[in-house]
Amino acid sequence: MEAMKRDYRDQLEGRTQSLEHLMSKISEQEECINRIRNEAQQAQQSLREERRMFALSKEGTSARIRYLEGMMRSLQAELRDRERIDHELRGTTLTPRPVFLRDLTVAMGETDTWDEEQVRLGATKSPPPAFPCDSAFANKIVGHPRHEDPMRDGDDEADDHDCTEGDGLLPSDDDTNVIALLREEIASLGNSLAQSETRRADMLDDFQRERQEYIAQYKRLSEVVKKLVVERGASGAGALVIDEIAQN
Repeated sequence: MEAMKRDYRDQLEGRTQSLEHLMSKISEQEECINRIRNEAQQAQQSLREERRMFALSKEGTSARIRYLEGMMRSLQAELRDRERIDHELRGTTLTPRPVFLRDLTVAMGETDTWDEEQVRLGATKSPPPAFPCDSAFANKIVGHPRHEDPMRDGDDEADDHDCTEGDGLLPSDDDTNVIALLREEIASLGNSLAQSETRRADMLDDFQRERQEYIAQYKRLSEVVKKLVVERGASGAGALVIDEIAQN
C-alpha cells in the first residue's frame, strides 16, 4: 500500500513538473509572440513613415523641377527680349548723322570722326552736300579787311554779296564775335555728340556682357535640372520636357 502511494506521488510530481515545464514554455512562446507583434507593428509604422517621406520627397522634387522650368522659361524670354533690343541698337548705330551737324563740322575744318567710323564699319561714306554759299561763307571769314586778297575779282565780291543777301544767314565782315560764338557752339555740339556716341558704345558693351552672363547662367541651370532629374529618378516625360526646354 505504501509502495502504491509512493508511486502515485512520484507520478504526480512528474506530471506537475511536466505541467510546469509546459507552462514555462507557453509563457516563453507568448513572450515571443508579443515581441514579434511589437516588431511587426514597428515595421508597419516604419513602412508607413517611409512611404509618407517618399511621397513628400517626390512632391518636393516635382515642385523644384517645375520651379526650375519656370526659371528657364523666364530666362529664355529675357534673352529673346535682350536679343531684340540688341538688334534694334545695332540698327541705330548705322543711322546717318544729321546733315547740319556734318556740315557744321566741315565748316569748322575739324576731322569728321563719325564718317571715319562708318567707313571702318563698312558703310559707304557719302560726300557732304554742296551748297551755293559755302565758298562765300569761307571767303567771308578769310576775306576780313585784315586778310583781304588784293587779287580778288570784283565780280566774286558781287557774287558773295548776292549770295549773302539772298540767304540772309551769313555774317557780315564786322560780325567776328558772332563767328567766334558760332565756332564755340559748334565745338560744344561736337563734344556733346562724341560723348553721346561714347555712352552708346559703353551701353552696347554692357549689354553684350550681360547677355553672355545670362547665357552662361541658363546653361548652368539646365545642367542642374538634368542632374536633379537623374538623381531623383523622375519619369521619362519629365526628362523629355527638360530636354525640350534646353533645346529651345
